[in-house]
Amino acid sequence: MSNAIPRLPAAPVLPPAADAPAAPPAPAQPAASSPVPQARIRRQLPD
Repeated sequence: MSNAIPRLPAAPVLPPAADAPAAPPAPAQPAASSPVPQARIRRQLPD
């Protein structure tokens, strides 16, 4: 039974790992949603 206890904490570790990859895309979405900041960046470019 002692071995089952350590396995429990290992399972919860998997869910957090999936949230990590989902977190980066979340902040990136809001940035793409606002074309205003993107337009300013384009103005800074020499093009």
